[in-house]
Formats: sequence, C-alpha cells, structure tokens
Amino acid sequence: MTRNTNLQHITIFRPLGELASAEMSDARTFKRKESLRKRKKIIGGLKESARAADRYLRDLQSDINIKLQAYRFSDQEKENIWNRINSEVLDYYQKGSFSLKRAEIYLERVSSFYRLMAENTRGYTVRNGSLYFYDSKLRSEVEGLNRAMLQGEGEFFANYTQIVARKQIPVSVH
Repeated sequence: MTRNTNLQHITIFRPLGELASAEMSDARTFKRKESLRKRKKIIGGLKESARAADRYLRDLQSDINIKLQAYRFSDQEKENIWNRINSEVLDYYQKGSFSLKRAEIYLERVSSFYRLMAENTRGYTVRNGSLYFYDSKLRSEVEGLNRAMLQGEGEFFANYTQIVARKQIPVSVH
C-alpha cells in the first residue's frame, strides 16, 4: 500500500465515525451555532470522503503503476508484482460498486435536516430527549426529511462497505 492510499483510507472512513458520533444526533444541540458549524464540517468531510471513495480504486492502481515505473522492473517482474498485488490486495475491492450520486443525495438530506432545525429554533423544543414542535408545518417538514434520511441511511453506509468486499487474510508475524 502506498502512503497516498493509506491517507485515502483515512479520508474515506474517518468522517463516517464522526457522522455516527452521539453529538451529531443529539437533539439538545440542534439550536447551538457551534454544533451547526461542526455538523457542516463533518458533512463537508463526508462529501470529500464520498469523492475519495469514488476514485479510490483508480488512484490505488495509478499509485502502484507509478511505483513500478520508478523502480524500473522488467516486464516479467511487473507482471509478477501485479499478480501478487491483485491476489493479496486488489481482489478484495469491488470495482464500480460505490455510488457517488446516492451518497451525495443522502448527505444533502442530512444537511437540509440540520439546517432546517438550526433556522427554526423557535418552532420546537426538546423534552426528555425528544423533539416537540409548536409549528405543525415545521413538524411535517422535519418528519418528511427524517423519513427520507432513514430510507437512504442503510444504502449510504452499505455504499462504503462495498469498497472492501471482504476481510483480507491476516498476515501472521513470527
């Protein structure tokens, strides 16, 4: 694995952990401006993550090609190296399974939900961890967005699990 590849793994998967944090879904923080800024930053990171995931396999293969060219291996050695890399690394990645468009749609829904909550602070309150709406129109809008988010959530996370098709065989070090 190249240094660029390792950095892309961080770029791709770290924002998912941030999205899953308790603070992201804590209704008590919906009205706080610093929480909204943090949510926007996390969603921005997820958008970059989705773009990185979309181009990941192409970049990985390009990185490997550059390394092979730099060391000036013979054609036979390059073929052997590619075969070994394919069998130990690249065969574990599903080609073309990640959908950037679906990821972006989901992230736009999430962004719209948090923006709506932050812009309508007088239309609701939090009681015992649940939202209580004073404005029925706002409640209807929030419920519609929440329903759309829930419908897309499984597909969004499944999108990322398709990057790695199955667990690689662990290498024992003696």
